[in-house]
Amino acid sequence: GAREQAGGGAAGGARVLARGRPRMLAHGRSIAGGGAGRGALTGGRRACYAPRMERASAAAIAPAPQPERGAPPPLWPWRDLGAAGAASVVAFAAIAAGLWLATGGGEGAEGVAVAATLAFELCLAAIALAFAARRGAGLAGLGFARPRRWRPLAAAWAGAYLILIAWAAAVRALEALGVPAGGLSGSNSIPIEAGYGLPLIALIGATAVLAAPLGEELLFRGLLFRGMRGHWRFGPAALASGALFGLFHVNPGVIVPFALIGVLFAWACERSGSLWTPLGAHAGVNGVSFAAALALA
Repeated sequence: GAREQAGGGAAGGARVLARGRPRMLAHGRSIAGGGAGRGALTGGRRACYAPRMERASAAAIAPAPQPERGAPPPLWPWRDLGAAGAASVVAFAAIAAGLWLATGGGEGAEGVAVAATLAFELCLAAIALAFAARRGAGLAGLGFARPRRWRPLAAAWAGAYLILIAWAAAVRALEALGVPAGGLSGSNSIPIEAGYGLPLIALIGATAVLAAPLGEELLFRGLLFRGMRGHWRFGPAALASGALFGLFHVNPGVIVPFALIGVLFAWACERSGSLWTPLGAHAGVNGVSFAAALALA
């Protein structure tokens, strides 16, 4: 009887230990007994939690990843891109209205018209800088970084002329076939006449070669293209920003070729990782046009 009771007690204790074993095994060890059991349990906890603690410690002391040079800026919401476009339209309307009031809607106020154009281009630059500052992007976020490569600048500069030549040839071919394409043959030439004085010529040159490339590249490539690039792949972002660039010039004769040039400049920005490449190509194209207009005058 005593042996049966002892056996029953031992069996009961075994059953109690068995019921408690799953909880002990959750820490990766079993209890062998006494202090050894406590040590095994503690070791199990260390074995279970140590990898997790090591990963947490490594994440805490690891330096924050630095953005790649020339990488896209922080993502602008669509409402910022839409507001920047709307602000550009408002600036254009206000300056156009001011120009009309200053000249009476007539001709002969070339200096006022050039000053209005300069003011508008500077407004475009200010709009892009303001929206970038609002999101903490700064100049680097708009693309003012050292280019990874400079070849896209030359490619964009030469490619712009190829697009203009190909477009002119296509329009002439349509006209030769009897298709009315007169509205597609216009151009945005720089107006310089023989009677202009040196101050006015200098103002035209500064507007065409410096202010226009700066303002338009900041808005269309620095803000709109790079902002769209945060939402879309390169193709849709380049096409959309290029189309806006073409429509911006209003003249039906240059909308399509300038849209293609806008896509090309977006490619140069993407390829080089910098806004300096399309800015340089844009200034180069306008500089040659200014020199040609000056020579012809």
